[in-house]
Amino acid sequence: MRETSEPTVEEILDSIKQVIARDNREIASEQRVRRENAGVVDDNVRESADILDLDISAEFVPDSDTEDCSDDAPLVNESAQTSMRESLAALAMLAE
Repeated sequence: MRETSEPTVEEILDSIKQVIARDNREIASEQRVRRENAGVVDDNVRESADILDLDISAEFVPDSDTEDCSDDAPLVNESAQTSMRESLAALAMLAE
């Protein structure tokens, strides 16, 4: 049946998994180097150029539409509110 010099199925599968893992690490490393060389930074790292710096002289300038709005005015119109209520009710029924 099996000769002693032949690897078992488990050994073959382990070997394949190791090769795939090594290849994935190499590919990820190459992609990271390409992104760094192209100026793309990882999502975990933020550059100071991405941050909007507002100094003290910055002020809010309202749109002409927002001047007429009161604090009690709804953010969306009545038809949008009705549509959202119906959608949430349908989701609630599906969740049950």
